[in-house]
Amino acid sequence: MATPTPEELDRQLDEFIDKLVEDKDHLPAGELDDAFWKDLERHPFFLKEMPDDGAELHPAMEALQALKWDDDDDTPLDKANKYKEEGNKYYEYKKYRNAIIAYTEGIKQRCSDPTINAILFCNRATANFYLDKANKYKEEGNKYYEYKKYRNAIIAYTEGIKQRCSDPTINAILFCNRATANFYLGNYRSALRDCVLSRKCKSDHLKAFIKGAEACMKLEKYKDVQIWCSTGLTKEKERNERKQQGRERKQKSEHTKVLNAIRQRNIHLEEDPTIDIFNISTNPAGSCVQLNESDQTLTFPVVFLYPEYAQTDYIKEFHENTKLIDQLSVMFESRAPWDEEGKYTLNQIGVSFIE
Repeated sequence: MATPTPEELDRQLDEFIDKLVEDKDHLPAGELDDAFWKDLERHPFFLKEMPDDGAELHPAMEALQALKWDDDDDTPLDKANKYKEEGNKYYEYKKYRNAIIAYTEGIKQRCSDPTINAILFCNRATANFYLDKANKYKEEGNKYYEYKKYRNAIIAYTEGIKQRCSDPTINAILFCNRATANFYLGNYRSALRDCVLSRKCKSDHLKAFIKGAEACMKLEKYKDVQIWCSTGLTKEKERNERKQQGRERKQKSEHTKVLNAIRQRNIHLEEDPTIDIFNISTNPAGSCVQLNESDQTLTFPVVFLYPEYAQTDYIKEFHENTKLIDQLSVMFESRAPWDEEGKYTLNQIGVSFIE
């Protein structure tokens, strides 16, 4: 997807606001529902704070991020500096997971300035430290829980909650795990309360719905049991759909990178709708063209045909920098069992290449 220009972003902002207003025409005069304000506040021009770690970004925010980083004139040092500043901003707002991602991207630039690289590694270590404190208490609580020491588990989970970690998933797990420990101690009201808090941290944390329904059963709140179950099923469906959409976006991004790398090498691809170089099910041994992110090199699935003997050899990952003679020397180091006349030796083989 092409990166939008600043002018296009301005136009998209106008269209975004117009659409919000049109969608709310059915509301009584002067009234705007919570969904209106929530949608508006997700737009980057109205953000009051950095997005939560792992939160789904508004399309305009994704476009702005692409605009920020997709500058072909930037040197690795420029990009590393930008990622450092991005990570520092996330760190300032205690969004440690996002900070770690930004610092890691900066490290990947492999810039020539050792000071910048040292800062990136140090800052990432600091963000990991604060992110890991809550995790350590969670693991400690899990160990106590495993041995049915529920009171000790509750203490550990509570200490983890006190860290006020920026990761909503970790917080949701801490509350839900504490709810489970309380449940087995017979503290059903405390368990239910923690399930509610777990959902506030992460609205689709399914274990919280399950334990919340069980707590309501013990408290004989049967109508609430139905609500917890039906809402949980809805959230599960929504979560699965989001996961699928995320997988599709990631796959599309990876495919785009591979296609760009292929075109940069002036390799011509047939415009045949029946041919899909990424469709693993139609390729031998389930392989396809791959891009190595670390050095930006390609590997291809390659088939060697020996028509006179109706035989084939399949190379799942043929590196683009591997010479054909080197590959053949490995394949024909010893005589093939089907080569009855001994014709296939390195000094006799002729190769015809078909794109």
